[in-house]
Amino acid sequence: MLEIEVKAKITNPDEIIDQLSEMGCHWSEPIWQHDTVYLPADYVWTPDGNITQNPIAVIRIRREKGGAKLTLKIPQGAHLASKETELDISDPEAMETILVALNYSQSLAVVEKTRRKTKWHEYEICIDEVVDLGKFVEVETFSDLSVKEVQEDLFLFLERLGVKREQRVSRGYDVLKWAHDRKIKLE
Repeated sequence: MLEIEVKAKITNPDEIIDQLSEMGCHWSEPIWQHDTVYLPADYVWTPDGNITQNPIAVIRIRREKGGAKLTLKIPQGAHLASKETELDISDPEAMETILVALNYSQSLAVVEKTRRKTKWHEYEICIDEVVDLGKFVEVETFSDLSVKEVQEDLFLFLERLGVKREQRVSRGYDVLKWAHDRKIKLE
């Protein structure tokens, strides 16, 4: 199964939270997350999407209240669609040492955000406030169906909440932060 998601930049997180609460969703308390993304040290990454054409293992260490997680993401031919494996780690600094020994390096960006989460049927919905980038809504699910079709269904759900097509963002926060830090405009 693939993790498939869509996201949009928003200005109205409270309206979306209220609408989903009226639909019976219960929100988590805000969670602070600090993500560091690693790629193979010799991989030449470009913002034009070569990671989707030439999938390689992307590794993330996420620190949050109460611990840390290591996530392996293998892109599956489209932005915001990947095979994922995740596990808890007790010593993120030691894990970073292991990654460096395996020829991985912090190649993209460090992303800090505050996240609130809820579930609606098979969807996980997150409202994120990302340092330097702004506010976003993200909807994800796991599926073996066509990535394009699942992403379209997910965005139709966001449209029901008042999100417009022009607000859609097709890149992950790590890529957006990388571009922001270098003052590069992504298409």
